[in-house]
Amino acid sequence: MLLAKEAYIVDIIEKSTHEICDSTWPLDGSNTQSLAASALEDIIQSFGTLEQELFTQLQWQMRSPIFLGLESTFPALDHLTVPDQLSLPWTAQEKIGESMHGELSSVHRIKIHADHFDFETVGDTFALKVLEKGKVVRIAETDFEDEMAANQRATHPRITPLLAAFKHRNKFHLLFPWADGGNLQQLWRKYEPYPGLDGQKAPWFSVGWMVDQCYHIADALATIHGHPSNEGGHFYQSQLHHDIKPENVLCFDDSRDVTSTFKLKLTDFGLSLPADSQSNLPRDLIAETKTYRPPERDIEGSNLGQKWDIWCLGCLYLDFITWAILGHRGVRKFEKARLDEKDQPSGPVDEDTFFIKKRLVGRCWWPRKTVLTVAEIKSSVILHIRELLGHVRCSDDCAEFLRYIEERMLVIDSNQRDDSSKVRDFLHKWAFE
Repeated sequence: MLLAKEAYIVDIIEKSTHEICDSTWPLDGSNTQSLAASALEDIIQSFGTLEQELFTQLQWQMRSPIFLGLESTFPALDHLTVPDQLSLPWTAQEKIGESMHGELSSVHRIKIHADHFDFETVGDTFALKVLEKGKVVRIAETDFEDEMAANQRATHPRITPLLAAFKHRNKFHLLFPWADGGNLQQLWRKYEPYPGLDGQKAPWFSVGWMVDQCYHIADALATIHGHPSNEGGHFYQSQLHHDIKPENVLCFDDSRDVTSTFKLKLTDFGLSLPADSQSNLPRDLIAETKTYRPPERDIEGSNLGQKWDIWCLGCLYLDFITWAILGHRGVRKFEKARLDEKDQPSGPVDEDTFFIKKRLVGRCWWPRKTVLTVAEIKSSVILHIRELLGHVRCSDDCAEFLRYIEERMLVIDSNQRDDSSKVRDFLHKWAFE
């Protein structure tokens, strides 16, 4: 109809002994095995040269990809390559926040036409992570393949699933469910656990809810690390998540009747590395993460393995309990206290990490004095835990949780930290027994 050739529609139908459908297109010489495509090719040959070229261009407007999701078995690294001529079936698109990693990665909230996806999910809104090639094509492609593989190494009800992965117009795309409540950092900013604080009261909040979320996150991490799951998770290859922080914990609406609440799920496997419980990863593979960075990243000779995630999870839990007792203002005050406590001697940049570095100078006559760098828990962290333990809102359960974080998770020697299965089992015993 776009070519004003409506009369040919009847001819195409009569000549074709096979139903014309989406698989018939495009007519580019590579699809002529189809009887329907052959019938179309015969008709198009009767057009003039200009009309044939115009048809070749206009046919792409009639098509858009359908996303069916990735295979559930590992490794399933194949991704869809969407022809550049096709338009994506988005009915709405909005960029969220600033681009990440040197403007090579961004996240968009999109809506997909209902006829163009078939996922086991509710709603038509999704999160689309876009990795652009930039100047170094291979780096973006490698990052894309690595993140796609990492997302497929483990499945769990509390891991945000990768729904689809595809390449289109020199960009790589990863498709995830959309989290209605944003991330955990945003939840802390928007809501307060009790009335009378700065923000909106969280109607669903209770210490029991917090413990339940922490338990399920711990079970998800245990699955990622290669331990059997209590909650229906499966792993295909153990790995280090490597970037646990509030921004990488998403809040999914879990409304029941008229009660609004959220389920928390881990996300963002962009820095993940294959690793088992005995792995000691090369230092050049370890990322220079910020606030929740464990001390072994800065201390030469330290073991770099799955216990990295335990330190990060301990920091997350401590901030979570801080919010649950003091609200978001308490989280910010705690952050500032850590920022004010500087390394000795101080470095070029002040950091709000949970540990401090000190240099110990030993005595040696020859050839020079030895200098040893050691790490300690910041005194601001210890004082903060004591403050929480003495607060009127700190229940016996919260106190037990705080002592566990201090004694079994935020431990300088990574070999002395509990593994993720023990963290999970501690929370399970507390929450359900």
